[in-house]
Amino acid sequence: MQVEMHLAKTFDREEIKEQIAEITKAEVVLEKIRTNRNGFYGHFDKKYFDNPAKLAEDAPINLDELSELVDLAKAIIRRHHSVLKETDYLFLEMHDAQAFFSVATGFIEYLEDLNRKIGV
Repeated sequence: MQVEMHLAKTFDREEIKEQIAEITKAEVVLEKIRTNRNGFYGHFDKKYFDNPAKLAEDAPINLDELSELVDLAKAIIRRHHSVLKETDYLFLEMHDAQAFFSVATGFIEYLEDLNRKIGV
């Protein structure tokens, strides 16, 4: 997943559509994250309670996929931040999965709201 950075001071509909398309392509990985969160970390689903290894079979998460997802989120957030605040944003490494998921969820909600506002 690669999101190209532009230095324009505004968004155009095509750029937003490209970002949404990149996020849509990442939906498979996002669904694996949700399954892991819901099945083990958040709720400890009875399906996985006695057999947590089954979760790895049902929703295996590849570190390369996670890395690509993080890079995508960073690129998009950085782009939006640069337009909204007219400045750049320095990302520090996040080692807390819950913090990452909270940021990712908030960002998806932000993009959905932006999508509704500009009518993409």
